[in-house]
Amino acid sequence: MTITFSGRVWVFGDNLNTDAMYPAFAMKMDPHEAAKHIFYEVRPGWTDQVSPGDIVLAGKNFGLGSSRPVASLFTELGVGGLVAEEFNSLFFRNAVNAGLPAMTLPHATTVFTEGDSGTFDLTAGAWRNDSTGESGTVPKLPGLLLDIIESGGVMPRLAAQGYLPAELGDLLRSSSVAMRGAGSGA
Repeated sequence: MTITFSGRVWVFGDNLNTDAMYPAFAMKMDPHEAAKHIFYEVRPGWTDQVSPGDIVLAGKNFGLGSSRPVASLFTELGVGGLVAEEFNSLFFRNAVNAGLPAMTLPHATTVFTEGDSGTFDLTAGAWRNDSTGESGTVPKLPGLLLDIIESGGVMPRLAAQGYLPAELGDLLRSSSVAMRGAGSGA
């Protein structure tokens, strides 16, 4: 098992809360439409610029707040992974549960500049700024979390293990289901 993600990096600052990432008016929309409003308050028009596989990189305390299911919206939008200097723990677990790769990288916002290309290997705990050549390592995630991410999220993993009907596998990978199961951090 190797979990890597690479792409263009979009840099955001500290203390980005889930309410600013996922505005209240979008909560009544289906996931595909709601995803078009990520960062509506902090960077209007961003979703028109982001491409599948791009990476969201942020500073400290990324994802604090009311625990809106933003990780599933990032997946719906095609974001390849998240990197932050520090994640809010509930937000980090929601990302894992949604099958969205996430790496904690101290000083990420000084190592990467918006528009850089980066490669991140969760399995090895390695990262590289492909634009500058700078690279390093971080502590690896526990095997269980890597297994959940590799499975596409906690619900598909449970289906693969026989705890949920296997024929629901594709449905369980959908952002609609992930959004409905988010928020508990379980």
